[in-house]
Amino acid sequence: MKKITFLLLAIGLITFNGTSKAQSNDSKLLPSEALVLMYNAVDLNPDKKRIDNTKPFQSRVITEGLSGDEIFYLGETYFWNFMPKEAAEAYGQFLEEDSPRGRASWQRYLQIQFRAFEKHDLVEQKLSEYRKKFKPVPDDRYGIYGQVINVANLYVKRGEHKKVLELINQELEYVNYDGAYNSLLLPAYFHASYRSLGKVDEAVKTLKNAMAGLTETLEKRKQNAPDEEFQYVVHSRPVASMETIMTTKLSYTQMNEKFEVLIQSIARALELYGG
Repeated sequence: MKKITFLLLAIGLITFNGTSKAQSNDSKLLPSEALVLMYNAVDLNPDKKRIDNTKPFQSRVITEGLSGDEIFYLGETYFWNFMPKEAAEAYGQFLEEDSPRGRASWQRYLQIQFRAFEKHDLVEQKLSEYRKKFKPVPDDRYGIYGQVINVANLYVKRGEHKKVLELINQELEYVNYDGAYNSLLLPAYFHASYRSLGKVDEAVKTLKNAMAGLTETLEKRKQNAPDEEFQYVVHSRPVASMETIMTTKLSYTQMNEKFEVLIQSIARALELYGG
């Protein structure tokens, strides 16, 4: 089967068209080109620090005269290289969009605000705004999950376990079983909060419902599998954990595998609860 990635395809189109600014100067790279090289370096050098793999390419990135997706990918190169101010400025250009690019920009932007600038209250307030703006889509398995984790961990540190459960319930009301959403595992990650409030039964019921719903979706997907499909390149975990809806692509079968992995993770979580 053929293997291809979104960004590699983009580079192929750039080369074919012969219009890349990078071609006029071999030392310069479009952000999408640099990002592919960063991914490759991380994949091939797992023992090196991520920044050591990616930083050498940053100085070669074209930063002016860009438009559209290339501005988003510029933000990605900054994000990968721990340059929060520059990354936030790039992502900020797409926050009004209801698009995959806008969705991914929101996710990155909020992560920067929480982690780099410690604007915890801002991120907490923006969770509901994000949910109103973007409906869950199966291709975006992460969604706002990372920020729910961030805010929930903040509540745990404060001993505010009731707020942890309220936050999780808001997220679980938002997602559904049509996608292999990471958020469906939240009751497992924050089992200590459920235990402290005497709500283990609630967590077990929630996880069982998720497992049943995901299993039903997976069975339907298997019954409607296409006869032929591309199999996309699978990156190493350090790269895969950093991807967004803008930089990852899965085939129908590969998406089914994500459902299977999530179902297995929920089953293990139920064992943790004794359910």
